[in-house]
Amino acid sequence: MIELFLINLILWKGDFKSLNVRQLYDYTISIQVSDEGLILKGKPEDEGHSAAWLYLPENLKILSSDTLFIKIKVNKNTVRLRYFYLSEDERVYLLGIKYIESARDWQEIIIPLNCAKPFYSNNFPWSLVPDKKPSMYIFIENNYPGDFDVEIKNIKLKGWREEK
Repeated sequence: MIELFLINLILWKGDFKSLNVRQLYDYTISIQVSDEGLILKGKPEDEGHSAAWLYLPENLKILSSDTLFIKIKVNKNTVRLRYFYLSEDERVYLLGIKYIESARDWQEIIIPLNCAKPFYSNNFPWSLVPDKKPSMYIFIENNYPGDFDVEIKNIKLKGWREEK
């Protein structure tokens, strides 16, 4: 008799030293990586916005039943966190958005991926890393014009999988 049971797996956990965190387009942003995590700061003068992004490796199989966990401290402004993950058939990216208010303390943000909707585009986010097909992109942006000051301690992707 074959027994099936579900196990909770950490599918991916961010090591910011091995990730290539970048500023989006011409937005000027300070990106610092340390043992404590990731620090993003911006004082945009002209366009009013700051935005950084990173991507998860190509070899992850992300399901809509998976969950994204982010430990974040938003010191100024409100953060708009956008995530795009590759659909199971790898034909389209699914887009989800989460707004995170500033707070004095660390926040554990839990984002179920089943809230994401198809994002049809020939160009974005495909053109950001044209030689690869990342499993997921994560964008961290200020939602309102003005200062941007964010710390991220970790990013984890968890899911349930069947084991036989």
